[in-house]
Amino acid sequence: LGCTHYVALKPHLKKMLDGVELISQDDIIPAKLANYLKRHPELEDRLSRGGTFELHATDTNENFKRNIDELMGVPTMVTQAAL
Repeated sequence: LGCTHYVALKPHLKKMLDGVELISQDDIIPAKLANYLKRHPELEDRLSRGGTFELHATDTNENFKRNIDELMGVPTMVTQAAL
């Protein structure tokens, strides 16, 4: 599964594809990144720690908001993007 939003669909896909092994980015990328950073400690000082998250969307209907909250695992502020 290569697209970012497929992670939210993974449980449903696993049920539908019973017995088929799914390889998903969320199973691979965190460990690969941790390994890379361990091998490149000089990058540690360049990483920020106090970042913020902003979500802007062209359509902020209730269904979208509910799905984003479920995907993020916390209530998420969504701002209507200017067109």
